[in-house]
Amino acid sequence: MPMLRLAAPCAFSVLLALAPGTLAAPAGLVVPAAGLAAVASTSAQSSLDRFRLDFDAAVKQGSKAKMDKLVQSQEADAIFTILITAEAISYAPNDILYDRFNALRDTWTRLYDNDFPDRLELYFVNLTQAEKKIRRKIKVEYDKLVKQRTAAETSKDPAELLKVAERYERLAGEFEKIGDKWYESDSLISAGALADEQYHKKKTNLQRVTELYEKGLALREELGVKDLTYKRVHPRLRALVGMGFGSGAAKKPEPVTGKPDETPNEDDPKDDPEDGKAPVAGGALTAKLSFQEIKGLKDDQRPNYYLDEHRQIWPAVQLRAPGSKSDIPRLGPNGPQIIREGAAKVMIDLDRDGTGDMEWPAKGKLDTVVMEIGEGAAKRKWGLMVEVGRTQDFYQGQQMNLAPTSDQMSLFYIPGGYMAGEVAGVEIELYDDNLDGVYGSMPSAWAHTQLKSGMTQPEVDSIRIDGEKMAQPMSQYVNLGSAGWHALTVLNAGTEVSVEPVTFKTGTLQLKAKGVKPDIVILKGNGGVLGETFVNIGGGGKVEVPEGRWDLYFGIVREGKKMQAMKAVILPSDSSPGYLVKEGENVEVTLGAPYSFGFDVSRQQESATVKGMSVQVIGAGGEAYDRFYGAVPQPEAFIRKKGSKRAFESEKMHPAVSLDDLTKYGWDQFWKPLDVLFDTKGEEVEVQLIEKKNKLFGSIESEWL
Repeated sequence: MPMLRLAAPCAFSVLLALAPGTLAAPAGLVVPAAGLAAVASTSAQSSLDRFRLDFDAAVKQGSKAKMDKLVQSQEADAIFTILITAEAISYAPNDILYDRFNALRDTWTRLYDNDFPDRLELYFVNLTQAEKKIRRKIKVEYDKLVKQRTAAETSKDPAELLKVAERYERLAGEFEKIGDKWYESDSLISAGALADEQYHKKKTNLQRVTELYEKGLALREELGVKDLTYKRVHPRLRALVGMGFGSGAAKKPEPVTGKPDETPNEDDPKDDPEDGKAPVAGGALTAKLSFQEIKGLKDDQRPNYYLDEHRQIWPAVQLRAPGSKSDIPRLGPNGPQIIREGAAKVMIDLDRDGTGDMEWPAKGKLDTVVMEIGEGAAKRKWGLMVEVGRTQDFYQGQQMNLAPTSDQMSLFYIPGGYMAGEVAGVEIELYDDNLDGVYGSMPSAWAHTQLKSGMTQPEVDSIRIDGEKMAQPMSQYVNLGSAGWHALTVLNAGTEVSVEPVTFKTGTLQLKAKGVKPDIVILKGNGGVLGETFVNIGGGGKVEVPEGRWDLYFGIVREGKKMQAMKAVILPSDSSPGYLVKEGENVEVTLGAPYSFGFDVSRQQESATVKGMSVQVIGAGGEAYDRFYGAVPQPEAFIRKKGSKRAFESEKMHPAVSLDDLTKYGWDQFWKPLDVLFDTKGEEVEVQLIEKKNKLFGSIESEWL
């Protein structure tokens, strides 16, 4: 088998392959020029023009598949085109603008299932002439500020950066008055970015930065847009909230019954969990935690997709030639900087002064490195298990050379430490499994490019209670075993915790799974007190949970050991049911076999294309299996005339397997089968996928679609 010498694909990258052997820089927590402000540049304008021309051409062809692909691949251009088209219609409507806007609206709704284009159209239609004039003046000032921002960021003058941040914040207020939520959001996020730690270090007002991000992202959520800016800022916001900043961070649950020691009264409506708080059963306890180092891969019993020996898909710091520098993804400029000083010498610049302070092991074997991050009460040790690529590595079964070269180096890592202590008489361990720098932060979802478009994979921190084998997902309310249910609050980025006993009416959930048995099946409480409560029922036994509705949130299936391990994530689909738990009752959650395929077919007048990246395995409970490693589905695709009983053609689907494939299709196609195109001869057709013996799932057969 020919060996490929490549830069390793980083698990945290948003864009993976730029060209053969190169990778896009990982998207960390560096906040770019917010959203559409960046579109003002000449190069961005050129990109926008290309998008508009390509989209108009797709509209003329009537190709929904091309429209979908354009909007998904050039989302920022699509958003800006929706914005300027809606505005143009309000000034000088014509058929060309209407046709473009209607096609954009239909495509956006089809892909994202929200009314963002309608909101913009309604906003501009309802503006009076006087309001339009006011908005134009504000927008002119906003456009001028984009250039000033660029100059301030180039100079890195803290005083100038804060001056521009203050102007953005003032503009946000002006946009709010005129009702422009998009530019209000952009202005708030820009203000937060310019006032953040990457520029001001210890002098940063992190509370104010958090408030700006909170409001800016909330407006984007209200509009139904979670674009690249949102996805880059959101992890930073979560990290700040985890450190105790923001409007609702690190606040203890308010006692519902008044006095902490008061016994809850079941007849008192104040004690009803439906009001959004659990009845408090006692006073709060606070405990400091201490750092413990992890050595080796023995602990794989946590809800973490990466806990196995497939280091080539671990998160990675990407470096170029000696002298190059990079941030740690998800810490970004708020964490240490990594410097490649020689062919095999890598240093960690803890204070980001340009000089390495300690070595990052890069000797070709698994090692653990412990560094300090954070400031003040939140200063803490943070450990990583690290490794570099090897000359004979494997990526989805294909032999590749991922060892460092003179012009690239991939530093793979997973968590290498945790915080431990005793609270309420119970030993607990907090893990930073989502690697945002905070031990015990709430789950966040990531749009990994190997997933079906539109899907996200939650990544959760873990809590291990009293040495239990399987750690639990981090949760607002946790069952501390013999100590009972408690509200849990993480303080100072996980260096200490506060717990307060609460009382619930409880029932149980129990997993019933045929086929491959998942170790991790996380359900999330739905509504009321259960909103940020998560439980893992993957073991198969009865798991006590508070009364209420529970929904599938995330899971992992694994089989095999070491480099032979196969795995996939479990995600909810539109057909996943909810599970209503009542006091004293056991509710079964049925997952697994028999398995089917879910997939998309792009139908044209003379052809039908089975979209390989859309292929998922669907289980008996409506759950979707995706992000396959070591067991990529390779079904036979059958096609027949609609209503017929026999297929007239079939073709085997397979993933990328070679350097030529990588050049043509990119890294993602090693995770999913390639598209298959059928000539339909103008007939209305149906498609079925069948795989008789998948290595992980066994027999998989879809319906005719």
